[in-house]
Amino acid sequence: MEIICFCPTCGAGNALAEPHPAAPECRSCRAPLPMAPPSSPADPAAGSHGLKRCPVCGEDKLYVQKRFSQKLGCLIIAAGAAAVPWTYGLSLAACALLDLMLYRMLPTIAVCYVCATRIAGARLDPGLAPYDLMTAQTWEARSVTWRRRHDRSAGPQC
Repeated sequence: MEIICFCPTCGAGNALAEPHPAAPECRSCRAPLPMAPPSSPADPAAGSHGLKRCPVCGEDKLYVQKRFSQKLGCLIIAAGAAAVPWTYGLSLAACALLDLMLYRMLPTIAVCYVCATRIAGARLDPGLAPYDLMTAQTWEARSVTWRRRHDRSAGPQC
């Protein structure tokens, strides 16, 4: 299992391979990264059917997506659209076919709504849904609170 989490202090991305150290540090600022305590096997949210909780913040607000760069996807579509006058629209069909092939081949990852951690290579709970804008807006305030609470650059928080 690979965990990609972001440091609340400096915002740098950190890739942690499983098993990660007990107290991982940010690769950029060396601040300790917050990690949720592991769930006990008796916990119903521990994931008997797969991953249900974020290993960083401990929340159960996860969604699934394909492991693909959105920038690259937009670049492929833009290239296909730019070639339309010369290909009579066949470039868009080729881009759609390429997109379908990539969608089928690429692995699915889980992303946390609260801390934006990406979890790859884990067995995911089949009940996890794709990204939902209403859920994201609902948890946006909790995300800001979580980042403030774990940001050590501003000194002690009250």
